[in-house]
Amino acid sequence: MAITEGRHNVARTKDVAPSIPVQNVGQVDQRRHPVNYVWAVVRLALGWTFLWAFADKLFGFGFATPAAKAWVNGGSPTTGFLKGTKESALGGFFTGLAGQAWVD
Repeated sequence: MAITEGRHNVARTKDVAPSIPVQNVGQVDQRRHPVNYVWAVVRLALGWTFLWAFADKLFGFGFATPAAKAWVNGGSPTTGFLKGTKESALGGFFTGLAGQAWVD
């Protein structure tokens, strides 16, 4: 009881604002460091890499996927990758998944 003994006598009102130093109110750190721009470029480049790989598999631009094996022409985007895992530990499992519609 000794710990909470003096708390009941404190008058509390909802109108009391917390004390905030005046110099920090409303100010946001506006400094831009060069490393932030580097990370932005890296993020955009990584996004473009995955977008390009998807678009090439979808439409078959001829870079990694020929047009005849494109997804829009009835090709399977996962067949080439999954059939190349024959020598790995789970190669038989992954080879069985290759070309199935629910995997594509």
